[in-house]
Amino acid sequence: MHPIQSSLIKRPSELKGEDYTIIGGYKSGVQIAAELIKHNKKVTLINPTKIDQMDTSDPSKFMSLYTLLKYVSIKIRLIILKL
Repeated sequence: MHPIQSSLIKRPSELKGEDYTIIGGYKSGVQIAAELIKHNKKVTLINPTKIDQMDTSDPSKFMSLYTLLKYVSIKIRLIILKL
């Protein structure tokens, strides 16, 4: 395993391997996770706080609506896979 900075990943679907751990769950982390999951990759997303937390005034902890929708789609997919 070796780390890759998200800015170096242009096409997540072209990454080799099947299992990925993403550290940091905001904009770039969630977007890359969504792309990998869409291509049937196994993804573990690690973040020190609740990702979809909305009760904060810290703008660095907010996701854009676009990213939030991607995150919600990941959560829905996980629920479906558990059924």
